[in-house]
Amino acid sequence: MTLHGPGKAGIKKSHHDKPVDDPFYIWSGEATGNWAVTLRHKTALFDLRGMAKIRWRTKQAGFRQLRVVLGLADGTWLISDQADGESVDWRRRSSTSRICAGSS
Repeated sequence: MTLHGPGKAGIKKSHHDKPVDDPFYIWSGEATGNWAVTLRHKTALFDLRGMAKIRWRTKQAGFRQLRVVLGLADGTWLISDQADGESVDWRRRSSTSRICAGSS
């Protein structure tokens, strides 16, 4: 797990013993700026060609939004235009959309 952005110092990995199924999660309550978290495999790249899926479980509060951030092998970073916003409980999502680098 790697933290990015000016708000990264306010990011914490958190977990509660109860309820039993409470997942580990990223808590950003003290983040004072934008931030991102990226995950990577230690020895391999992910293959997102074809009908690959990205899945997440999220619970957002306030103005925060969850977006998918991808770092490509060539150093390019992609950020999704779709976002998961505020929710009162945990929800599961997945994306099978084609992932394309836009031109500027």
